[in-house]
Amino acid sequence: MLLCLWICSFSSSILAQEQTSLIVNGVPWYDQNHLPVNAHGAGIIQDNGKYWLFGEYKSDTSNAFPGFGCYSSEDLVNWHFERVVLPVQKDGILGPNRVGERVKVMRCPKTGMYVMLMHADDLKYMDPHIGIATCKTINGDYQLRGTLQYKGQPIKRWDMGVFQDEDGKGYLLTHHGPIFRLSDDYLSVDTMIANVKGMGESPAMFKKNGMYYLLTSNLTSWERNDNYYFTATNIAGPWKKQGVFCPEETLTWNSQSSFVLMLPDGTPMYMGDRWSYPHQASAATYVWMPLQVAGDKLSIPAYWQSWNIQKMKSEDILNQAIYKKPFLLNSNQAGKSVSLDFVGTHVAVVGRTDAHGGYALVSVLNHKKDTVYSSLIDFYSKVPQEGIRVITPKLSYGQYTLEIKVTGERPNWSDKRKSLYGSDDYFINTNMVYVFGKKAGDFRIQAGEEINIQCDTSTVEPVVKSAIRMFAEDCKDVLESSVVVTPKTGDILLHIDSKLLKGKKEAFKIAVKDGKIIVTGSDNHGLAYGLLEISRLLGVSPWKWWADAMPKKKSSFTLTDGYADEQSPSVEYRGIFINDEDWGMMQWSSLNYEPWYKPGRIGPKTNSRIFELLLRLRANTFWPAMHECTVPFFLTNGNREVAAQYGIYIGSSHCEPMACNANGEWRSRGSGEYDYVHNDSNVYRFWENRVKDVAHQPILYTIGMRGVHDGAMNGAKTLDEQRQVLERVFKDQRQLLAQYVNSDVTKIPQVFIPYKEVLDVYRSGLHVPDDVCLMWCDDNYGYIRHMPTVEERSRKGGNGIYYHVSYWGRPHDYLWLGTFSPALMFQQMSSAYENGIQKMWILNVGDLKPAEYQIEMFLDMAWNLDHVRKQGVKGHLTDFLCREFGDKIGKELSPIMRESYRLAFIRKPEFMGNTREEEYHTNYYRIVRDMPWSLEKIQKRLAEYGTIEKNVEEIFRKIPNDQKDTYFQLVKYPVQAAAEMNKKMLFAQQARHGLCSWEKSDAAFDSISALTRRYNTGFYNQGKWQRMMDFQPRRLPVFEPVERSSSKEALCKEPQYIACFSGADSKQGSFESCEGLGYEEKAIKTKKGKKVRFDFECDAMDSVVVEIRMIPTHSLSGNQLRFQISLDKQTTHIIDYATQGRSEEWKENVLWNHAIRRVVLPIGNKKRHQLTFLPLDEGEILDQIYILKN
Repeated sequence: MLLCLWICSFSSSILAQEQTSLIVNGVPWYDQNHLPVNAHGAGIIQDNGKYWLFGEYKSDTSNAFPGFGCYSSEDLVNWHFERVVLPVQKDGILGPNRVGERVKVMRCPKTGMYVMLMHADDLKYMDPHIGIATCKTINGDYQLRGTLQYKGQPIKRWDMGVFQDEDGKGYLLTHHGPIFRLSDDYLSVDTMIANVKGMGESPAMFKKNGMYYLLTSNLTSWERNDNYYFTATNIAGPWKKQGVFCPEETLTWNSQSSFVLMLPDGTPMYMGDRWSYPHQASAATYVWMPLQVAGDKLSIPAYWQSWNIQKMKSEDILNQAIYKKPFLLNSNQAGKSVSLDFVGTHVAVVGRTDAHGGYALVSVLNHKKDTVYSSLIDFYSKVPQEGIRVITPKLSYGQYTLEIKVTGERPNWSDKRKSLYGSDDYFINTNMVYVFGKKAGDFRIQAGEEINIQCDTSTVEPVVKSAIRMFAEDCKDVLESSVVVTPKTGDILLHIDSKLLKGKKEAFKIAVKDGKIIVTGSDNHGLAYGLLEISRLLGVSPWKWWADAMPKKKSSFTLTDGYADEQSPSVEYRGIFINDEDWGMMQWSSLNYEPWYKPGRIGPKTNSRIFELLLRLRANTFWPAMHECTVPFFLTNGNREVAAQYGIYIGSSHCEPMACNANGEWRSRGSGEYDYVHNDSNVYRFWENRVKDVAHQPILYTIGMRGVHDGAMNGAKTLDEQRQVLERVFKDQRQLLAQYVNSDVTKIPQVFIPYKEVLDVYRSGLHVPDDVCLMWCDDNYGYIRHMPTVEERSRKGGNGIYYHVSYWGRPHDYLWLGTFSPALMFQQMSSAYENGIQKMWILNVGDLKPAEYQIEMFLDMAWNLDHVRKQGVKGHLTDFLCREFGDKIGKELSPIMRESYRLAFIRKPEFMGNTREEEYHTNYYRIVRDMPWSLEKIQKRLAEYGTIEKNVEEIFRKIPNDQKDTYFQLVKYPVQAAAEMNKKMLFAQQARHGLCSWEKSDAAFDSISALTRRYNTGFYNQGKWQRMMDFQPRRLPVFEPVERSSSKEALCKEPQYIACFSGADSKQGSFESCEGLGYEEKAIKTKKGKKVRFDFECDAMDSVVVEIRMIPTHSLSGNQLRFQISLDKQTTHIIDYATQGRSEEWKENVLWNHAIRRVVLPIGNKKRHQLTFLPLDEGEILDQIYILKN
C-alpha cells in the first residue's frame, strides 16, 4: 500500500500542531502527524460527536488507486488521520492499476451499517463502475461488496456523488444527470427517479427550507471551471438550471465541487478540490466556504482565503503573525532558490499563482541544517490569484531556515481526448513571508516538551508538593509533557511572598515575564491554588476524576507576555460535608474503590480523591462522613495523613464536638450515657483522648454538645438548663484545647453551630466566647434561619454558614438527585455574605455525586463571590457546561439544565409521592397520594419534562465517546431520572382516576432502574461508579413502584384566574431581580417600605381573591415577615408569613418552595385596577401574585 509517495519529510519529534478555528483555503492542511490531509474528492459524515472525512488518498507519482483515507475532527479545522479504511484490493474493480475516486460514506438508518460508494475505473477511464463497500464501524476496515447495479446491470458512470435526505433515504448522483434512489439498506438501487438535463460531473446536493440544490462542474479534466447549479422542490424534479454560484470567470474560486456539508447552524458549506496533477498528494489543496442561500439563489460572492468557522466570517490568519519579511523569488529557472532565517514556530509564504506557474519545493531546516519539513507547492492557476501559497506545520519554537526552490516542473496534463490543460511555464512568484509563534516574553510549551518548575521542595509544605504532582499529571494528560522540579531555574517559578499579596491568606498571583510563569503565593495554600490555576488555563476540569471529565489534548499552551492574575478567597474556611452516605459514598468506597477494607470504611484512597477535588476547587475544609454505617475518619489508618498532604482542615458537624464522632465512637470508647449532666467525667475523657491524639494536626474544632447523633442533648430539659450546661461545656472544652493544642486558646480555630433546637438555646441568652465562630444554618431546605446581628458581626470569631443541598429528615428527604436550585443557593449565600457570614462556609453534599454543579457553584462563591456575581446564575452555569462539553453543546445545554432546576424547584423529584417522613404519630403520610394539581397542570408538567428529556437524549447522540460518561453523570441521569420520576407518579395519579394505563407508570419505574444501572456500570469507565448511585435511598415509598389503586374523588379543578403575575412583571416599584429564582424564574427581592405595583383588568364583580406566593425565606432580623396588599384604595391588615420551628406550615412551605397567603378584597365596577405589594421587613422575596374569582 502506497502511504508516502509525495515529496514531503518531517522530523516529527519536534513538531506540534496548535488548535485553530480558522479554515485556510488553497494551502496544505496537516493532520496530527504533520502530514498533509490527503482526502480528495471527499465527503463528510457526522457521527458520534465528530466529523468524519473520507477521500481519495492520492499519490504523487501515479493516478492509480492507493486507497481511501479517513480523518476525524471535532471542529472541521483540526484533523486526525484515522487510517486507510479501504486499501488496494488484490484484484477486481479496485485492484492494481485501477482508479478509485469520489468516495462518499453514509450511515444507513435501517441497518446501522456504514455504506461507502465510489467511482471505480481503469487508468484510461474506459471501464467505469459504482463500487460499494460496508463496515459496522465508521473508521473500521471497509469490505468491498462489488458494484452497484440497476435493473441487473452495473451502473457504468464515471463520476458520482451521494445525498441523504431528511427522511433517511439515500440517493446516488451520477454525471450527466441520472439520480438513483437506493434501497432501504443502501446496497442496491430501487429506481432512477430523475435525469437532470444539462448536468455535468462532480455532483453535490443539499436541501434547505424544502428546496433541493444540485451543484455540478463542467468537464475540463483536472482544470477548474465555473461550476453551476440546479434547484427543485422535489428531488424527482423538475430541475431548473440556475447558473453559476461564484462570480463568472473565477472558476469557482479555482476549485471543483465535491460535497456540501450542512453545518450545525443550518449553513451549507461548499467543499471543493483545487487539483494539482500529477502531485495530488502534496500539492492539491481544498476550498471550503459557506454558501449563501436566498430562495432558489445560491452564491459564494467573495473568496475568503481564511475564515473563522465559529464566527462564520472572513478572518485574516496573517494578523496572527508576529512579524513579516520580504521574500522575493520570481524565476522559472530550475534550481533557483531563496532562503530566510526566522525565529518562531511556522511561516506563511505569500505569492502569486497564474497560468505560467510551476512547482516549488518548500523546505524548513533547523539550526543544525537538518530538514524538518519539505513539500511541493503548486503556483499554477488559470485565473491569477494573490495570497498565501503555503503555511508550514507548527514546530517547536526556535531558530529555523526557510528555503523555496524552483523545481523546473510544471503541472500540465491532457484528458482522454488529448486536450491539453495546465501551465505553460515553470514560474515561481513569492513576495513576503509571515512568521508565527511565540512573541518575545510569551510563555509557550509545545506538546511533548519538558516543563521545568523551579521550587525548593525542602521549604514548602505538603500541599504544594501535592499540587505539583497534580499539575504534572495534568500536563501529561493535556500536552504529553513531563514535569521536572528543580531548585535552580525553570519555566514556571514558584515562591511565597506574603508582602507582595498584602498579607492576604491563601492568595496567589500569576504573572508572565521574560517567557516564564511566576506563581507567587501568600502562603503554601495560595501557592498550591496558583499552580492549579494554570491547570485550569490548560483546560483541566476540577471534575477530571470525579466526573470522568478528562481534558482535551493540546499541541501547545501559551500565556502571553504581561499576563497577570491575582486571586484571594472571599471566605476564609471553605469546604464540604459528606453526609447520609449509607447508600452511596460508603457503599462505593468500601465495596468498590477500596474493597480490601471491611464494609463501612471510607479510607485514604477515597479521601485523597476527595481532597484532590477540594484543592482543585480551592477549598480547604472537610467534614468527614459520620453515620453509624461508616467507621469514623480518625479510626481508619491513613486518613489523617492524606488530609495533611493536601493541606485540608478537618472539621466536624454540629453533633461531633472536639473532633469526636460520637455517633460512631461513643459505644466503642465511651462509658455510660453521653450526658454531660450525669456523666461529665467520662464524656470529658472521651473528648480529651481525641484532642491529645490530633493536637498537632490542623483541626477546626466544633465546640458545644448535642445528642449522640442528630438530637437534643441528654440530661438538660429546659432552655435554662441547656444554656447552663453548654456554657460549662464551652469552658471545659477550651481548657482541653489550651492544655493540648495551644495555651492561647483564642488562636485555635473553633466553631459553635446553633443547629435546630440549639438555635433556641442560643437565643435564650447563651454566652459563646468571642473568638469562636458562630456557624449559622439553613433550615435543611436552603433557607437560612438566622442572619448575624450588628453585634454578632463584630465578633472576633466571625460568622459561618452550614448549608444543605442534600438532606435526610422531615418533612421529606432529598438524597437522590442533585436538583437543588442554583438560583436559591446564589440568593441565600449572597445575602449571607452581605450580612457578615464570611468566616466559614460548609456545604452538606450528601454522597458528593450527583451534586457536582452545586458544589462547584458554592465553592466558587466562597472563593470569589464578586466574580460569580458578575457571571450571574445563568452565566456561571453556562460557563460550567461549556468547559465540560465545549461552547456549542454547553450553550445548548444551559437552558435545558435551567429548566430542569426550575421544575425541581416547583417540586423536587423526591417529593412527587406527596408523602412525608418522620411523622411519628401516623403512617398516613407515608402513603402515596395525589398531587393537588388539575389534569391540565399534570399534562403541562409532563410535557415540560418530556421536552428536556428528549433534548438531553438528542444531544447525547452528539457527544463523543470519551465524554459520554461525563455527560451521563452531569446531565443525562439527573434530568432523565427526574423526568421519569414525574412520569411514574403523575401517570399513576391519572391511572387512579382512570385517565391512563398503569403500564406507563410501571415503565417509568423501569426506566429509572435502567438509568441507574447504566450510571453504575458506565459506558467507558469500566464500572468505576458501581454502587455509587442508588435510586431508592432509605427505601422510601416514593421510590417504589406505585401500588395500583383507584380513586372516586375527582382531580382538582384548575382555578379561574383573572390575572397572574410573577414578581418581575411589576410595572412600577423598587426591587432587585433574583435571577433564575421562582416558579417562572422571575422572583424579586423587595425593599422594606417600597411598594411594588401590578396593573390588571377584569369585568365587574363584588370581590376577588388575591393569592400572594412568597419564597419562604426566614426573617433577616427578628421573627417577622410582614406585608400589606392594596387593591385600588382598599388596603389589607398587616399579613405575617413567618414560621416557627418545624411547624406544619413550614413543612408545606419547604416542600413547595412557596409561602402562600390569601386575602379577599372588594373590587367594584371599574375595569382597570392597581394592586400594590408593600413589604414591611427586609429580605422578602415575592415570587407570584394570582388574582382569582371569589
